This record gives sequence, structure tokens and C-alpha cells, in this order.
Amino acid sequence: MNFTFPLMSLATTVLLVGCSASSDETTQSADKPLAALSLADLDPEALCAAAVPESQREPLHLTEVAPHQDEGVTSCYYLQVPGETNVNRGYAVSVYASLAELRGSVNIDAGGTLPRPVAVGDLPGAEQLDLGDGQWSAGITVAATEGRYVHMNSWAPQGVLSEDDLIRRAQEFSESVSANLTD
Repeated sequence: MNFTFPLMSLATTVLLVGCSASSDETTQSADKPLAALSLADLDPEALCAAAVPESQREPLHLTEVAPHQDEGVTSCYYLQVPGETNVNRGYAVSVYASLAELRGSVNIDAGGTLPRPVAVGDLPGAEQLDLGDGQWSAGITVAATEGRYVHMNSWAPQGVLSEDDLIRRAQEFSESVSANLTD
């Protein structure tokens, strides 16, 4: 099965560095970090279970949950419509092990809007809309504990959802995931 996942732009990375609580990974800020789980040791299956528990999957109309691991990035894809890029639709959560991993995943050629600051619960974050060829996505990235970053995303084939609907879905999904991963 082929999953493609639109990534955030360089501007999102810059914005996140600005809203990151501290460059000292051992210091916690006044902002409430994602702390319920040790994100350092979270395998893909555990991320899938923690970010969107079984009880929350049916209301999202999920047909498939796909854990994924790359070096430095742990992800989970929650598909509403599975299949190739031109038809699949769903949500994703990715945990980046470091700012370097986040920067390394940046697709500078991706077409999208400039990121804007948003709050996800008590967490500062960056929201960005990507209207790429064939697939549109809206993603929100927040700084987490231990120098990690969590990117939450909603995507659909181009034109299936309006920009406003895509952003609303990403915001609702991010709020839910954030609540699930936070004490």
C-alpha cells in the first residue's frame, strides 16, 4: 500500500522554533507539554493506540490504521478511504525525534500557505495548509517534551474538501490527539 504524507514547509519549522518553549531539552516551560507518554520510547503501534484510542475511531469513520517507522520519525496513519494517493483520505500523527529530524523532513518545494501560529489546548503550534498537486492537507505541529515535535494532519484528494473544512478537521483532530497524549 502506498501512503504519501504531505510535509510542512521550511516556514513552519522556523515558526515552531520561535514558539518552542526552550532550547534546553531538560527544562520544561510554563506551557503544558505533551507529557503523558515517553515519546522517546513510543513505537508506532503504541502511538496509534495512544493518539486515537479504539473508542474514538468509529466516530472518525476510520477503515484502516497503519503504523509507520522511519529513522527519527514515528508515525500513524488513520485512513478513512484507503488506497493510492489520488483516492486516500484520512489523518496522521508523526512524532519527530528532534528539530533536526523535523527540518530533514521539510519539503521546500511543497506548495502551501505561510504557517500561522495556533494554540492546541495549552500548546503553542503552527498551522499550515498545503494545496499540492493531487492531494491537499492541513497540518498542525507542536513542540513536545524531550526536544520532540508532534505533527498532526488531515488530508484528502484535491478538491474533495474545501480549504476551510480541511483546516477545521485538522484543528479538531489535533485537539483530540493532544488531549489523548497529555495528562
